[in-house]
Amino acid sequence: MMDKVDLSSEEEKNAAFDGLIFDDPTRIDNLQVTRRIEKGPKILYRYDVKFQYQGKDTSVRLLGVPVRNVYLPKGANGSKSKVKLKGEYDKINGAVYDNLQMNTVLGKEKLTFQPASEMRIPLSEEVEDYAFTVVTDPATVVSYTGRTMADIGVFLTNGKVDKFSDALGIEDKGLHPETSTKTQSGVYINTLELMDQGVMGRAHAVKTVATVLTILSVVAGLVILLLDRRKLYPVVYGAMVLFAFAAPALRLKAPTNGGIFIAMPVAAFVAYLLFKLMTRSNLKLKALDFRQGLGMALIVFVLATYIFAVPKGFYL
Repeated sequence: MMDKVDLSSEEEKNAAFDGLIFDDPTRIDNLQVTRRIEKGPKILYRYDVKFQYQGKDTSVRLLGVPVRNVYLPKGANGSKSKVKLKGEYDKINGAVYDNLQMNTVLGKEKLTFQPASEMRIPLSEEVEDYAFTVVTDPATVVSYTGRTMADIGVFLTNGKVDKFSDALGIEDKGLHPETSTKTQSGVYINTLELMDQGVMGRAHAVKTVATVLTILSVVAGLVILLLDRRKLYPVVYGAMVLFAFAAPALRLKAPTNGGIFIAMPVAAFVAYLLFKLMTRSNLKLKALDFRQGLGMALIVFVLATYIFAVPKGFYL
């Protein structure tokens, strides 16, 4: 039932790094990068890049997939070619994840950024100043309801950065930017997480409540069984149902549609019949037990629909 990940999709797992990888970074001078936010139906990250180049002709690779045309200065002509760069990018991914504020929510669902490049720019000292803008689509982490929790962009370069600045211009007080800077394997790394505090707060609140309910359901069921209080056995079934609803939220995951509409009601029906057998000395079921089991399955179906399916539908 938990095979649908609510925090990251295949698109996010295959997110690409942003940045500049130079063939010969020692020939780069006065590298300046200004990061901005492009607002619209979806948040985009914009990088305004400036640098000078001296020496024999080489090239630079743009990391990531530009979502808008890249206009180069006169004398510079870029070419499109899709490649996946080689290097110690696994170590860089590890360094990035350790610095992410979102890793407390993501848990084991790590965002793995790819060193993909779709554009190569030849470099020549005949071009006095290289100045251009690159706009990319950051990785988006969403809750199972479809609401955006955070947009994450990671800028890399193997050149010496003289100045990296943010001019985000965030007007929405609910959006909180978190940045981090470090160097790994000789590569400069600058990360921006633009987090929605409201969605993050609700996710943490749900997880806290679910943790309490999960523990309470397990403890209540075990205590009643160990004490062998048969009059309280109905509480055991209630604890089972409570656990089934709380466990997904505890993991910040959502059941699939098959889990909501089929698996949970069927499990409720079967569990109710087993519960009835547990209270009897002879393993025999009555017609009333099956009717009551169907009633419990219907109740669980309605609860699962309103707890998991309806909230998700509000945002799809």
